Amino acid sequence: MKPVALRRIGLALITSLAMFFGVLCPAAAVRAQCCGEWELRSRLGPAARIDAAMAYDSDREVVVLFGGSSSHFGGDFGDTWEWDGTEWRLVAEDGPSPRAEHSMVYDSERGVVLMFGGRLQYGDVYDDTWEWNGAQWTQVADTGPSKRFGTAMAYDSARHVAVLYGGYSGTLRRKDTWEWNGQEWTLIDNDGPTVSYFHVMDFDEMRNETVLFAGGSTYAWDGIAWTLRSEEGPSRRHKATMAYDSVRGVSVLYGGYDSPEVFGDTWEWDGQRWTRISLSGPDAQSAHAMAFDRARGEMLLFGGEASRQVFADTWAFHGCSGTIHMRSLYSGCPGGGDGAVAWACATPGGEVHLLYAAGPGNFTLPSGPCAGTVLGLERAYLRIVDSGFSDLTGRGEMVVDHGAGACGGSIQLFDVESCRPSNVAIVE
Repeated sequence: MKPVALRRIGLALITSLAMFFGVLCPAAAVRAQCCGEWELRSRLGPAARIDAAMAYDSDREVVVLFGGSSSHFGGDFGDTWEWDGTEWRLVAEDGPSPRAEHSMVYDSERGVVLMFGGRLQYGDVYDDTWEWNGAQWTQVADTGPSKRFGTAMAYDSARHVAVLYGGYSGTLRRKDTWEWNGQEWTLIDNDGPTVSYFHVMDFDEMRNETVLFAGGSTYAWDGIAWTLRSEEGPSRRHKATMAYDSVRGVSVLYGGYDSPEVFGDTWEWDGQRWTRISLSGPDAQSAHAMAFDRARGEMLLFGGEASRQVFADTWAFHGCSGTIHMRSLYSGCPGGGDGAVAWACATPGGEVHLLYAAGPGNFTLPSGPCAGTVLGLERAYLRIVDSGFSDLTGRGEMVVDHGAGACGGSIQLFDVESCRPSNVAIVE
């Protein structure tokens, strides 16, 4: 979405509160809003664990979980579980040897879950490849990528191949790219963008590219070469999770750690930029597993740890909630200049107003279609600064030319069609 035309705060603005109330929410109908919020679903099912792997079986409409470890001190699992949207079910206790820090994807062309590598916490490192058909595991290869753990895989549904990148052998860090065509592994590129392990990947179905987040940078793979997409967004981290939301066309990333800090933030990548979705949810954690449940339109997260506490919780990340999130990008303060905000979670394709007031507050709109809505702004100088439109994922960006007098004031976005305000930010 292109930024709207620049306007200057304080000039040619709506100053009448009566007029303000009338134009704030002109739409009578309220459409559904897209954003995410975490909901605890279950504490029953697989035992508490870290470093398991999950993949969504779109043919049988279940999330498949395999392996993991009870702690950093051992206790590796070799069990297979499936989540049907309501509960977990243990479906196998044989197959691949117990392991953690492996990677899994669902091969929709062949109707199987594909798993590669991993290790025992204090033992062997693996280079075997397995498939799960919903009834049993079958080893399909023991040649291809070298023994390693901490790899990442994504299934390229456009080219019908699984893409594997990087990993760690225990002595060597890798930056090679491999592809699995259902029969064999092929080394495609031996000099990727970064030496990395415990990174994250998924496949962006809307843009037909594999997305890699590693070392604080975002890259894309088109089957031929890696391209740097962004060096902004989530901070550098390990053992986060990322999965592609095929309903809203975004990659969702959660958590991870960069010692000593452990993260509990949720980010979304729309192919051009990252937007942080600042909501409550699971504890700040790492080493969890995550997959997108397409049938139920939600991200599913299981396990993980924080401060050596290992979890057995199952969380769901919804595609709809009642908030619009604003992120301040830059501003010309302490003087005048260009300022910008970006947002997510608004009504897809809907109009968004940028509001300005002298400071934060608790002001209730008294009339109009949005009567009763509580803004996070005070009444003084309350006005509409500018307007823009969200894209089809509920995201957008707005640039405003402001004077020095705006510095220190408060801004808030307002979704015109849903009558919902965003968080409040200071012009600084």
